[in-house]
Amino acid sequence: MSRSRRRFLLAGVAVGGGLWVGHGLFKPRELLGSRTVLPSADGESALNAWLRISLDGRVTVAVPRAEMGQGIYTALPMLVAEELDVPWTSIAVEQAPIASVYGNIVALITALPMDERDEGWLASAGRFGLVRVARALDMQMTGGSSSVRDAWLPMRAAGAAARDMLIRAAAARLEVPGADLEASDGVVKHGASGRSLSYGALAAEAALLEPPTTFVFKQPGQSRYLGKPVARLDIPDKCTGAATFGIDVHREDMLHASLRIAPVFGGRLAKFDRAALEAAPGVHAVVASEDALAVVARSWWHAEQALKNARIDFDDGPHGLASSASIFADYERALGAGSTFAYENLGDTESELEHGDVITAEYRAPLLAHACMEPMNCTARVSATEAEIWCGNQAPDLLRLIAADTLGLEQEKVLLHTPLLGGGFGRRIEPEFMLRALAVARAVPGKTVKLVYSREQDLQHDSYRPPVLSRFRARLGQDGNIHAWHNQLASPSVSQALLGRAFPKLPLAGPDRTNVEGAAWLAYRMPHRRVEHAACPLAVPVGFWRSVGHSHNA
Repeated sequence: MSRSRRRFLLAGVAVGGGLWVGHGLFKPRELLGSRTVLPSADGESALNAWLRISLDGRVTVAVPRAEMGQGIYTALPMLVAEELDVPWTSIAVEQAPIASVYGNIVALITALPMDERDEGWLASAGRFGLVRVARALDMQMTGGSSSVRDAWLPMRAAGAAARDMLIRAAAARLEVPGADLEASDGVVKHGASGRSLSYGALAAEAALLEPPTTFVFKQPGQSRYLGKPVARLDIPDKCTGAATFGIDVHREDMLHASLRIAPVFGGRLAKFDRAALEAAPGVHAVVASEDALAVVARSWWHAEQALKNARIDFDDGPHGLASSASIFADYERALGAGSTFAYENLGDTESELEHGDVITAEYRAPLLAHACMEPMNCTARVSATEAEIWCGNQAPDLLRLIAADTLGLEQEKVLLHTPLLGGGFGRRIEPEFMLRALAVARAVPGKTVKLVYSREQDLQHDSYRPPVLSRFRARLGQDGNIHAWHNQLASPSVSQALLGRAFPKLPLAGPDRTNVEGAAWLAYRMPHRRVEHAACPLAVPVGFWRSVGHSHNA
């Protein structure tokens, strides 16, 4: 079985049962990765997979998470700069390549469908059993507000290890014991003689040394950057327009594409006038798929105008009559039938709610689009032997795997670039907009094509925050505190919906923690508490929307 296939069969297990793992299970050197992972130009030396140093002392930090406005291009370099001890003005940042060392371990911790504070044998056994699964996945994803938590140890280790290697290189050059040297502010100093060497001058020699087996981190009182305000590294380029988002990608002789997707999910493209579209100004090609029609043209405006002026008929398919009312009616039937899974069941909630004054409430949360500032877009060039893709995304290894599988190529033949994201927060972990771009690019082989969704198409074809029905019954005790609490929820599983779209043949089942985030395992002490959920799949695609379950449950 190939590694890629094994990874995503394991992903199915992960969604069904959750994951827990910590970096403490890794050997220290495993956190650093190989320095050969990080590309280096002349005059630069990579000391590990996380940083390289140039002759002038500039330290470039490889950030394996997507910057979508949350400041991760500053927060993660702070961890390296703290332990390496360099001036903030000497720090630069770039997007890390795809490599297993950059896998996000902590993002998977909260997937386990039980209380994180539970230290019982069942919870402990589940966490222990899933450690190997988590390490096999090595998913390079951005999500779950996990980027800093995940990077806290490996990026600090990278900085501390590099600092140790620079000191040893200086000790060899100056022929003095390493214990007599101090590294700070980008310089290694020998106090007794007053001699010093810059990090840039030592980097090439340090890179040839073995990294340390243990790390000595700064103590909280020694912090230079952590817990203190620093200038964000991405702001200057964003203010001047030099920053490159997916929508800014440009290549010589590039073509542009716009599209129309069936307005009802599950609908089909029925009829259109190909000849009229091909005769429109600037049009290069017309690409039809099962549920969409794309026009490739000299500019995006030409493509969009051709579509606006064309008559395109769609068949609504089996979901043409679906509505918010019908969705919530299905939810009510599911709760009425008792088709629920109890994530939390303390005491005897049902019995306690049979007497006394019971308070009831019902809430309905609607579908919500991500409405990213930058509409979905993807630029691609596809040939029979290779592909190059530029798209803002939150899981580059996942998207590369899906692209390679779709195109029938080895993963090494697919080069995926991750520019800055003009908003994401769950939307850009989805592969759908990339797959549509690949389908268009395949129709014009060898040509680079940039597909950009119009604002209308972007909002109408999102992966939405799911609609949720939430019912409550509660009773107060004689002390005025909540004595019994019963919460019933109905919604689709976001995790299973996402993986089902990405891997249709993957068997998916079991509880999904995102269903009850912010509803189960509350911090409040209640002697009788039951939280249960009815899984109700939807034809409308649902996905991760920032804070996921907390958004509607809290």
